[in-house]
Amino acid sequence: MTRINNLDWHRTTLQMKNAASEKYFCFVELAKKAEEVTDLSPLIADEEKILNFIAVTNANGERLSVTDILARRELAPSMTMHRKLKALMQKGWIFHEPTEDGRRVQLQLTDKTLAHFSKLSKAMQKVAK
Repeated sequence: MTRINNLDWHRTTLQMKNAASEKYFCFVELAKKAEEVTDLSPLIADEEKILNFIAVTNANGERLSVTDILARRELAPSMTMHRKLKALMQKGWIFHEPTEDGRRVQLQLTDKTLAHFSKLSKAMQKVAK
């Protein structure tokens, strides 16, 4: 009797995990479709990681300068970070915004990037239903 109940528990747990996995896979597909229709150039994994960091920092109302992000060694070494930031700017994902101190600039998301994140947010909401 215990073995049958245990099997039922495992089966139920597996079904719940599969349902959660299905939602994730559905989101991945919707996100892929959103990326296909964007005017922005595709990102490689490192660029996406840096972009997400910039986006979350901005969403939290924090200002992020190039100097600030260069200090984030977990994202990339400083020379690589310079290259990745330049690539993100050339691809149209971010831009430099001047500050009161002319020697520093803030990293900001472009309007196209914000629109892209909005599409991703809608995809997540669709899957969450």
